[in-house]
Amino acid sequence: MAVISANAEVLEREIGTNEWLSYIRSEIDRTNLLVQSLLELARTEQETVQAQMTDFDLSRAVLTVALPFESTVFENGKTFEMDIQENIHYVGSQDMVQQLIVILLSNALKYGNPGGTIRITLKMHGKNRFISVFNTGSYISPEDASRIFDRFYRVDAARSREVEGHGLGLAIAKNIVTAHHGRINVHSEKDVGTTFEVIL
Repeated sequence: MAVISANAEVLEREIGTNEWLSYIRSEIDRTNLLVQSLLELARTEQETVQAQMTDFDLSRAVLTVALPFESTVFENGKTFEMDIQENIHYVGSQDMVQQLIVILLSNALKYGNPGGTIRITLKMHGKNRFISVFNTGSYISPEDASRIFDRFYRVDAARSREVEGHGLGLAIAKNIVTAHHGRINVHSEKDVGTTFEVIL
């Protein structure tokens, strides 16, 4: 991909920008994203992740990655709500859990309805930590819900063509949750919205 990209840049300098070179550059970017996602998927499948488990402030970790989404959600004409219980600690991989939050919030931003609401919640009940990400608008059928964590699976093929991605984000999310011996579920209601719930 690096060689193709370099050659495209040379061509662009020699003959100038045109629509075909723009297509090439666009596909290079898309394929690079796919390769990076596949590498990330492979990394989250490795059992060696267990060695990275440490005690960390889960509340602060979630807040740290959620706050930057606030401005992006606002720019997209949507409402962002956070309900994050303080001082919740957890033994796990902070980097991977934060990546999980980014994946779920990115999905909510992509598939939520215009002018809708995105809400992230962190609560603790007993020994379990509950993380949920809700967005209004989108609906996932029971059939799709049973396959949504499969790699390359995308809901609504026609709509998926309009949204960037390769159907790997939720597969990576599932691997992260599995590596932490947790559970991830999706609940969806028509005319209400969709919630992804993680139990750690």
